[in-house]
Amino acid sequence: MLHHSVKVFAALLAALLSAAPVSAVPRRAGENADLFRAIEDGNPAAVESLVKAGADVNAAREDGGTPLLYAAWYGRTMAMKTLLAAGADPNPKTLLWARTPLMWAARNGQTRAIGMLLAAGADVNAKNGQGFTALMNAALNGQTDAVKRLLDAGADLHAREGSGETATMLAALYGHAVTLELLICAGGDVNSVDSYGRTALMYAAPRGDTEVIELLLKNGADAAAKDYAGHDAVWHLNQNRQMPAAEKERLADLIRGAVKR
Repeated sequence: MLHHSVKVFAALLAALLSAAPVSAVPRRAGENADLFRAIEDGNPAAVESLVKAGADVNAAREDGGTPLLYAAWYGRTMAMKTLLAAGADPNPKTLLWARTPLMWAARNGQTRAIGMLLAAGADVNAKNGQGFTALMNAALNGQTDAVKRLLDAGADLHAREGSGETATMLAALYGHAVTLELLICAGGDVNSVDSYGRTALMYAAPRGDTEVIELLLKNGADAAAKDYAGHDAVWHLNQNRQMPAAEKERLADLIRGAVKR
């Protein structure tokens, strides 16, 4: 069933993108263990001392994570300042999923860290192994301030990940109305389709979030559109087996009403 695949995708996506990097403390001595530990502990004085003593700011763990990547994940901006000043690469990628420091900072809404990374030359439109950008990471987690910061820096609003989802679709999928409105106001296309022909409205319908559905319809979402399997938004809504029947019918009427207008 198509909706089942959407639910599975959403669950897997949330698990993959919510997981922190592997423990910031390296498993083997000689991998800047003290530096990683100082970052994890939030000890900027120790970070500065270790860097001055010659710690390699670009030495990566076995997963490809550098000190800067972990500092961005934790939002350790003072440590980031030290690392960047010492020549830390702003665009390293982990070996697993190929995430950058900017993606981690965006996912967690670390706007100050985002600003520091961008100023240091971080690629605002870099993609990870699944095709996700920093903007997509911010959008799917409802990090509105991070989304604004990235858009101001030239993030590609229309970039797509491997299955064709845009930041606008992801904000709708996860029910982040404020973030979605910002993306729409910035030019996000509410009627673009993914690799299966699904629109943002089809993503939002099964969640049953009235605010998101109304926002999409208000901004021109095509309520009559069908995916490549021939299913419209009401069909996707009806795949939610847990939603009370009365609520489901209310939302179905809302969508059908938009078709008639």
